[in-house]
Amino acid sequence: MATGTNLFGIGLSGLRAAQYGLATTSHNIANAGTTGYNRQRVDLATGMPFLDSGSYFGTGVRLLEVRRSYDQFLTRELQSETALAAEQRLHHSLAARLDALLSDPTTGLAANLQGYFDALQEAAADPASGTARQVVLDQADRLAERFRGLDSRLRQSHDAVEAEARSAVESINTLAAEVARLNRGIAQARGMGAEPNDLLDQRDELVRQLGAQVGIATLIQDDGSLNVYVGSGQTLVVGSEAHRLAVAPRGADRPALGLLLQGSGGGGVEVTDQIRGGALGALVAFEGGLLADAERRLGQLALGLADAMNTQHRLGMDQNGQIGGDLFTPLNDPALQAARALAQGSNAGDARLAVSIDSVVALKDSDYRLTYDGAAYQLVRLRDNTLVGTFAGLPQTLAGEGFSLDLAGGSPAAGDSFILRPAGGAAQQMRRVLSDSPSLALASPVRAAAAADNLGQARIGPVSVAGLAGVPLATPVTLTYDGASGGFLVGTPPGGTLAYDPAADSGSTLTLMVPGFGELRFAITGTPENGDRLTLESNALGVGDNGNALALAGLQEAQLLLGGTASLAQAYERTVGDIASRTRGLALAADAQERLLQRAQESREALSGVNLDEEAAALLRYQQAYEASARVIAASDEVFQTLLNVLGG
Repeated sequence: MATGTNLFGIGLSGLRAAQYGLATTSHNIANAGTTGYNRQRVDLATGMPFLDSGSYFGTGVRLLEVRRSYDQFLTRELQSETALAAEQRLHHSLAARLDALLSDPTTGLAANLQGYFDALQEAAADPASGTARQVVLDQADRLAERFRGLDSRLRQSHDAVEAEARSAVESINTLAAEVARLNRGIAQARGMGAEPNDLLDQRDELVRQLGAQVGIATLIQDDGSLNVYVGSGQTLVVGSEAHRLAVAPRGADRPALGLLLQGSGGGGVEVTDQIRGGALGALVAFEGGLLADAERRLGQLALGLADAMNTQHRLGMDQNGQIGGDLFTPLNDPALQAARALAQGSNAGDARLAVSIDSVVALKDSDYRLTYDGAAYQLVRLRDNTLVGTFAGLPQTLAGEGFSLDLAGGSPAAGDSFILRPAGGAAQQMRRVLSDSPSLALASPVRAAAAADNLGQARIGPVSVAGLAGVPLATPVTLTYDGASGGFLVGTPPGGTLAYDPAADSGSTLTLMVPGFGELRFAITGTPENGDRLTLESNALGVGDNGNALALAGLQEAQLLLGGTASLAQAYERTVGDIASRTRGLALAADAQERLLQRAQESREALSGVNLDEEAAALLRYQQAYEASARVIAASDEVFQTLLNVLGG
């Protein structure tokens, strides 16, 4: 039978079990508000029984372990959903700021673009007005300033992205070092056969916080330590050692955010393109996506405006009787050509490239990468990763892409690489270069008229010009009708005969090339008589002519961009609309991800969270068990004393 000593041991084991339960329950209650804490519980088992008088008698209770209410799947799901939610939340916030910048009437481009074309319409209505001409130049200045202002704001967005990235990287490095420190403590505890529940909770919470900063993958080691990886398997934490992320310094070869993973030996591996998830993933995705697209399209819009305006303005005549010059920064200004090609910092050669725009309408919505292997160049369009061409040397014209390449100096080495940005710098360099309002070429450079004494009914329409050499028409061109020759005899220059059949050619566009000036385009209507004269001459005195002003104003509706499918205003509207649509998509994705995160949190809390009502009930139960075990000990003492008295008596 059980003796008093056995009763004492049983009572003592019960007392200990109750103490463990009280301590664990109290610990749960104390950490009810601790983020990442997993409720703990005491696992007990019966003690080893002993045989006496043909029966087994129990020896009380023993402690198996203090165990976390933990599920690895739920924990990893929470970590994953936290990373995705952090990424979607920040990505949407950044996109919303960009959307507000471009769509706001006071900060966007639409109002200034409309104001500029309204001024051109006013000048076309009164081309001799000095006030109307000055308003055109003032509006041109405001439009160019708005281009530069938007470009500056987009550059500020780059700076803001970099600042947030540096903050995120600092947090990542701090959290990684803490995970490595906890790995060391957990491995030591496991080595002594103990399960360090609180350390494991702390590490899980750090990993969750780490995932909110950058997408990660984890792997448990045999000693209980946790390895953490970023990107495509780059090690951030291995055992008790933590590597560091760093933001690469910007330079001429690195206009966008760069991230390096540094090992203990220094140096760094570029991991920018591999970063996904968390705040850092959102920053990389935004800068390389929406922000880069907005910059590129703004640059293309600046190129389209400058090219169309300059081209048409050079076809007009100003108040000084001179052919018009450039109105805005030239399309292939040397500074722009250099800004379009970025040599990578690791290049061994010293080659400098010049990128010339040949056709704005043919430009693609993409940047490019040019590599040199020592024998040939390869050009890849980055948006769709398409190989555009392979060629042995430069210069090279890429008609399908809208630009040409040439060496501006130096020579390449095998392995050299360049990023080409055809629209790069265009908005930043956008300026009015025309000096004054009299130099505004609003008139057509050539006027045409029929001689007053003509006997026939032939009339000559407005004259347009193309391919001008930049100088006024020096000598009038006279067209004298000669029916026997089948058209008009052309005076010198250029001489010859201009074919004209009144029955077939009336109203059709005729062309006449004048050496040293350019090509004249006009229509003749009606039937002339032999000897009738039509005259084409310089419009130097035509200060009230609005022929070129109308052509300049008409560019508002011309399909100048996106492969000839959009006007300037339409191209900007499409850009704003695209960014707004993508921002709405990000908002929906962020809302959906928040709901998934909430569900993951609820699932984890259902299993691992502390329920104070349950803990209060457990506290009462363990108190009662403690009191009952204390009575067992008291009873065993009475039994023992009775035995001593009997045996002693």
